[in-house]
Amino acid sequence: MRVIGRMLFVSMIAIASLGAMSQQHAEQPASGDEIRIGNVMPYSGPLSEFGAIGQAEAAYFDMVNARGGINGRKIRFITRDDNSDPTTALELTRNLVEKDDVHLMFGSFGTPGNIATRWYLNEKKIRSCSSPPATRS
Repeated sequence: MRVIGRMLFVSMIAIASLGAMSQQHAEQPASGDEIRIGNVMPYSGPLSEFGAIGQAEAAYFDMVNARGGINGRKIRFITRDDNSDPTTALELTRNLVEKDDVHLMFGSFGTPGNIATRWYLNEKKIRSCSSPPATRS
């Protein structure tokens, strides 16, 4: 239950941070009726069981869209499989930013992949809200 609570908390922080985005993000070509959010998850490979987190995030954003979205804007959650490989995570993140024009990277899983993409996302001024580390109770 604690994991679900944390996921909801991180989701709410990410959604709240969309309103605080810089003017530079507003200048990117985007349709006025959608918010594009990118994600990189291990849907295959040795950590594929954690792909369920990405599926839960997608279901959450589907629920938000079913309830009218955010201020009338629908969320387009674009998720990619990095096979738990940091090099692949960097390339997929580049594609999400440059080709898919995501406004935010949300919930990408894995410390090595997040470290590999951190400098790139900072350079491009793309906000990133990564999954919180697991803690023991």
